[in-house]
Amino acid sequence: MTAAGHYEEEVVTVAESASLCEVAQTMERNAVGCVVVVDAGRRPLGVLTDRDLTVRVLAEERDAGRLTAGAVMSRPALTGEATDPLEDVIAKMRSHGLRRIPLVHDGRVVGIVTLDDVLARLGSELDDLGGIARRRTIQAGLSAGLPGFRDEIELRLREARDGVQRNGGRASDFLVREFDALRDRIRRTVQ
Repeated sequence: MTAAGHYEEEVVTVAESASLCEVAQTMERNAVGCVVVVDAGRRPLGVLTDRDLTVRVLAEERDAGRLTAGAVMSRPALTGEATDPLEDVIAKMRSHGLRRIPLVHDGRVVGIVTLDDVLARLGSELDDLGGIARRRTIQAGLSAGLPGFRDEIELRLREARDGVQRNGGRASDFLVREFDALRDRIRRTVQ
């Protein structure tokens, strides 16, 4: 499935010349932690996050009143094509350590994939796998083995939750590994 099929189409954008005050107000008004900085044709120039404002402006004691989005944004904007498979976009996020990646079509911003979106998608896939495993186990008449299998899944989920809490910013890599291992275990068990 393509990345654009799952993720935010309402991308909050600002001009490169927007003041940091305007950027912060835009983030607050739209309840987002990042904006995509675009040119007049909605082509992405960079990404500016609330963390960028903190680390690149406040922590360095720069004069926020004199700075623009273009002066603080991360550039160039690393993007994915809206037609790219979701797995390719996730791989790009992982390899570059990104929590967000704008999606483009014909060079213009049309969406954004965030780590929160990816985690929700992985959770949904895990739910689907659990349902399949339950149906196949019952169909095969293996209900006696179901409690042990269920206990193992519950343990792995608790471990994954604890790992996410411990790993913080590295949660994406950790979750991908854990869900892949759990998916493989479920597939082997219910074949």
